[in-house]
Amino acid sequence: MAHRRPHRQSRGFTLVELMSAATIGIIILLGMVEAFRSIAGAVSDGRSNVELSTSLRLASTRLRADLEGITVPARPLPDAGAAMGYIELHEDVDFNNPLPYSPGIDTDKSFQIINNAGNIAPNLNDSITGDLDDCIMFTTRSLSEPFGGRVENRVVNNANYGYTRLESAHAEVIYWLQYENTVKGIPLYTLRRRALLIRPDLNVNGALPNIPAGQIALPANYLTFLNENDLSVSVLPNGRLRANSLADLSIRRNRVAHDWTTWPNHIVRTNIPNYFGIAMSNGYFAGEDIVIDNVIGFDMRVYDPRASIQVDPTGVHTQIPTDPGHGAGNNGTLGLGAFVDLGYAMNAAGTYNTVSFFSSAPHPKSFMFFNGPNGPVPVYDTWTNYYERDGINQDGDVDGNNNPVIDEGTDGIDNANDVPPQNTITYPNPGVAINAVDDVLERETSAPYPFALRGMQLVIRCFDASNNQTRQVTVTHDFTPE
Repeated sequence: MAHRRPHRQSRGFTLVELMSAATIGIIILLGMVEAFRSIAGAVSDGRSNVELSTSLRLASTRLRADLEGITVPARPLPDAGAAMGYIELHEDVDFNNPLPYSPGIDTDKSFQIINNAGNIAPNLNDSITGDLDDCIMFTTRSLSEPFGGRVENRVVNNANYGYTRLESAHAEVIYWLQYENTVKGIPLYTLRRRALLIRPDLNVNGALPNIPAGQIALPANYLTFLNENDLSVSVLPNGRLRANSLADLSIRRNRVAHDWTTWPNHIVRTNIPNYFGIAMSNGYFAGEDIVIDNVIGFDMRVYDPRASIQVDPTGVHTQIPTDPGHGAGNNGTLGLGAFVDLGYAMNAAGTYNTVSFFSSAPHPKSFMFFNGPNGPVPVYDTWTNYYERDGINQDGDVDGNNNPVIDEGTDGIDNANDVPPQNTITYPNPGVAINAVDDVLERETSAPYPFALRGMQLVIRCFDASNNQTRQVTVTHDFTPE
């Protein structure tokens, strides 16, 4: 009889075993998903950081190139006839900040506000945003390829449509911030740049030949022209439009974004979305003036050789005027010389203290001091001596017989010092002739800060809302002659 092997009955998995295996599999799968998500997030963050750093590097490179070619020495009163152009730096312009704003006071921590007791004011902002209201403008030459721009055909060849590309070695350049939107409670801005070609050779008999008189005289028409043409222009008294030269641009009324109708030709102030009205925000050319977006700070500072470097109350750290607490209970001065905001020594009452070259309000004879009901707005301007021989009584002074005294700073006479005019400027020894012929006190005007500028620093800060990362770059330019 053959031997038969016993039959073994196989057993399946129990429900508990199946559920345990499935749970372990899901856990492993979730772990893999989380790992891939973490890797993807790190890659995305890294890419965002690289893109943001690249954008900042490109913006700083563009800015450095423009600053390197500045056409005028950074010191006051160049001769308009020397055709050098200008430098104009604005602290606290803040035309279109959507947040509450007090003109003349920079509430960012980079701008120190102290009360009369020397303590930090309690309303200092504590945020990642920087200065959002500064503006710089100047004339510059390209040290490599010429500046290029678009100009309507009607400007150059009397055609009714189309555009022509022009080039120039010189341009009038302006950098400013324009508000875009608010993300995660943080206002984001766009850094914009216009480079307006300086081409006086386009003029015929002192004006652009194909622009009728009066057509551009209205501000709205002027702004429309600037939005469609990369050309530095000014409006003449007869309503004609002129392509500026470097000599023209040394005079404030001829510069971009300035009121050309009323002395002292302040920069245009407006709260409309298009800051200055010259941003390319609409039409075929929208966005061509954008340097970098997602900006949360554009801080302009000037080098003040007399600004104090102090020891903080702890005795551990140093402080410069742009640091909170500077001047409040310091333990001594270590040295002098720092980059500061113009007019940094304003106190909480809105008055200025003169402790260094650029700590106070603009010089009264610049008339920047009377810029609006809320006090002065600090401006550095290379100015020009043209105002001392233009036949206009800028300071409104009179002699003893109440007759206007015009251009007394260059008339070859030792005039008596100015009698205070209606603008309430107080001059020393009014009505008395002292010092010498055509001395400084006889001049009708003065640069807002009548000191040479040795250096400037610009800080651009950006925020990437996708990964909550902040990056900034600092551009420092030396104006000291070699």
